[in-house]
Amino acid sequence: KVSSILIYPIVMFLFAMLVVGALVTVVLPQITELLESLKQPLPFYTRWIISGSRFVRSYWWALGLGAAGIVVGLRAVLRTPRGRARWDRISLRLPVVGRAIRLIAISRFTRTLATLLSGGLPIVRALDTAKHVANNTVLGQAIDAARVSITEGASVAKPLCESGEFPPMVTHMIE
Repeated sequence: KVSSILIYPIVMFLFAMLVVGALVTVVLPQITELLESLKQPLPFYTRWIISGSRFVRSYWWALGLGAAGIVVGLRAVLRTPRGRARWDRISLRLPVVGRAIRLIAISRFTRTLATLLSGGLPIVRALDTAKHVANNTVLGQAIDAARVSITEGASVAKPLCESGEFPPMVTHMIE
């Protein structure tokens, strides 16, 4: 459901980038010639946009290579435990998407935990398995704390609530 909701904004963003790219590479050079033929001093922002347009037209290939390098580098960083933890922390704090990411991970965790517990799996193993299904290291740390809490004879909900990563309703339902 979330991916189908996000398709429209992503398509609109890509379309907007295409329009801006066409404006910068096709339309703006024609306007630049007109502005320069007036022999008037241009405002700073206008000169800055014209310089940016010239840069994009001259070094489009370098921008493409840079974007590909960023994607490859990001994938390499996400494969490390530390990089993945930092990415998860950042993604959970994003303004609009962070809430959706958090709710999806919590939904996966709770649904999997409920299924495993109803199937008769011991709670410690069920928590460990459900943690991997949530696929988020920040939430995984809170789930690990709950697993340790259970092995020490305490409740599951208290460490989840103290982590601040789970909504109160979820911790209340787990309790």
